[in-house]
Amino acid sequence: MCPSEHAEIADVVTRVSDLNRGPLVNDATLELRRGEIRWIVGLIGARRTEVLETLFGVHTAEPP
Repeated sequence: MCPSEHAEIADVVTRVSDLNRGPLVNDATLELRRGEIRWIVGLIGARRTEVLETLFGVHTAEPP
């Protein structure tokens, strides 16, 4: 099903800016709006696992 051209833009429910974890994750930014489903994809070695582990608190984020 395709969205209509008059779809309303929903409120932002989660926003992450400048997420850092040493040399593994640098300045990652993510914004999720109500009703959206997001996938984090990339090639092997693209550091998607490191980003998700930091987002979910497995590892501690570092200051920029």
